[in-house]
Amino acid sequence: MDSISNSLLAMTAMFNAGLAIFVLRGKNWRNPSNLYFGIFLGSLVLWSLVLIGFQKSESHYLTLYLAKATYAIALIIGGSFFNFSSVFPCPSPVSKKNKWIVLTVMTAYIVALLQPTFLTKSISHDAVGKMVMLGLQEYTIFFFLFCMSFGFGIVRMWRNYLHSQGMEKRQLLVIASSVSIAGLAGVYYNLILPSPVFENFHYIWSGPIFTSGIAVAIMYSIFRLHLFNVKVIATELLVSFLFIFTLLRTLIATTLRERVLDGGLFALVFVIGMLLIKAVYVEVRSRERIDEQEKNLEKINEELKLANRQQETLLHFISHEVKGYLAKSQMAFSSIVGNDYGPVTPALNSLAARMLDDMRTGIDTVSEILNAGSLKKGVVNYSMEPFDVRSEVDAVVADFKKIADEKKITLLLEAPDATYRIVGDRVQLRKHVMYNLLDNALKYSRDGGCVTVSLSRRANHVVFSIRDTGVGLSADDKSRLFTEGGRGKNSMMINPHSTGYGLYIARSIVAAHQGTIWAESDGEGKGSTFFFEVPAAA
Repeated sequence: MDSISNSLLAMTAMFNAGLAIFVLRGKNWRNPSNLYFGIFLGSLVLWSLVLIGFQKSESHYLTLYLAKATYAIALIIGGSFFNFSSVFPCPSPVSKKNKWIVLTVMTAYIVALLQPTFLTKSISHDAVGKMVMLGLQEYTIFFFLFCMSFGFGIVRMWRNYLHSQGMEKRQLLVIASSVSIAGLAGVYYNLILPSPVFENFHYIWSGPIFTSGIAVAIMYSIFRLHLFNVKVIATELLVSFLFIFTLLRTLIATTLRERVLDGGLFALVFVIGMLLIKAVYVEVRSRERIDEQEKNLEKINEELKLANRQQETLLHFISHEVKGYLAKSQMAFSSIVGNDYGPVTPALNSLAARMLDDMRTGIDTVSEILNAGSLKKGVVNYSMEPFDVRSEVDAVVADFKKIADEKKITLLLEAPDATYRIVGDRVQLRKHVMYNLLDNALKYSRDGGCVTVSLSRRANHVVFSIRDTGVGLSADDKSRLFTEGGRGKNSMMINPHSTGYGLYIARSIVAAHQGTIWAESDGEGKGSTFFFEVPAAA
């Protein structure tokens, strides 16, 4: 039995030593959680090794002090876990005074253990193994100190669990559960049974093994692995089983040849197992980083959407206010031009006329921005009713005839006799689609050019088009047309008042009529043709 228990203790010591090195590597020890956890792991390593020495030692004097060492290490385990619980997952309000009191009392007790007759009186043997005669009073003090430190740590873990949420709550649940279960088992086998009342030391080797479960749970939580990741758990269970199997084969081998072969197999399993665990760990950590990046991107996206909505609201508010001031100025200049305040000088009348045109341009610009915002939000109401498109086209061409004559541009209308009835909002289509397309054609055509407005039927659709002899469109221009704020690269030089919203508004309105809008051009300087078609009325 001693050989099996010592083998298990040796494997437990190696396992915890590996965890301690991993936790404290580099600059990790500067983190209080890692530091106290590293001390906890180191104490488990010493506890396992001292118990091996206690069971194998044949010296009465050495065995006595090894027994004392187990109780000193138990206090260090309790104290390190108490301190760990005060900083994980975040610092708790534990005063330095209380920490120093606990540390001082435990240190005084450990120093007292150096006395030969303190706590451990003598060593005896029975048919199973060694036993230690303990002093009742000293043991009662030890029992109180250990339960106070370790028990308070467990209570704090459960309290933190109740006040946490999300991943942190899951971590604390695993730690608090494992500590409670392993703690109860350890108290029974390493405190109650070996006490002066029962004097049963047959199972003291099981304490480090139970406590290693706590180490594993804390290890997962500190490094924020997926606590219930099947791949990680299955890999570590498989590797641990192979470790134990190959080590036990090495220990029970009867010949030198078997020891060498089994020892080589154990070394190979150890190296491959560590590499496998590391690979799985790296994969899980990479998956966590990707998940965290995706969450961060989602958060940034939501923040950008909120900022965008706030900007749109602010822009809408400002545009409404500006439009109101422009409208008032327009009325004032209109009254001056119309002599509502009496006759004015020719110079003032000319200035008022120019300012009136500027006010109208400003109002049109603000209206485009407001309309684009309303269309984007989907708050535009359409008055859908049957009407004849031909009558609206005639009215639009008549309205722009004077502007075309001023620029010496020939304005033509081609509309074969046919039925051009559709169901739609005549005001929206006339004002924001037909007007916009014809206005652009005249603005971007050179003086002396030609603009042709056409109306035709294609299958069950009515097609409206405007062909000009203007600046034309490049492939890059076509990709930006009909987008929010999209303009041709040279549009600002020809039309400095362009907002880039006119065609965007036209596309939105045509789309609301289940139609399509597009542009064609042979290239820059070769003119362009804009089309839109909507379903004809039945």
